[in-house]
Amino acid sequence: AIDGLGKPHPYEARSALYFLDHATDAGRAKKAFERIAGIVREQKLVTPHLDPKSHDEAHTPLDFAATPATTARKLFDDRTIEAELDTLVSMQQEDGGWQIDWTVWTPIVESEWRGVQTLRRLLTLRAYGRLPARARS
Repeated sequence: AIDGLGKPHPYEARSALYFLDHATDAGRAKKAFERIAGIVREQKLVTPHLDPKSHDEAHTPLDFAATPATTARKLFDDRTIEAELDTLVSMQQEDGGWQIDWTVWTPIVESEWRGVQTLRRLLTLRAYGRLPARARS
């Protein structure tokens, strides 16, 4: 299926890249990565958070490369990742959580997905060394 991707939705491209991190055939995975990386760039599937107050759907560098260990991290230079991490930190709400960045079709699911989004954001910040060390008691 990955070999057949032509005009993927950003979610499809993200999923394909994540799959490649776990593929057992390294040579084939490398070729597929190079192909998908070209598609991601050509089709401009990455949209940085230019406006922290925006609730529009976005697929940021940190959505593609949630940890520095992912293959998708190669798509972005250090400056881009650092800027995205700064923006991510600035988007944390007063209650410690993050808003979701996709359309809410029904209000009932917003609180549930907000918890998932907050966990994802915290895991990303931890992976990139942006969370303070835990206090030992």
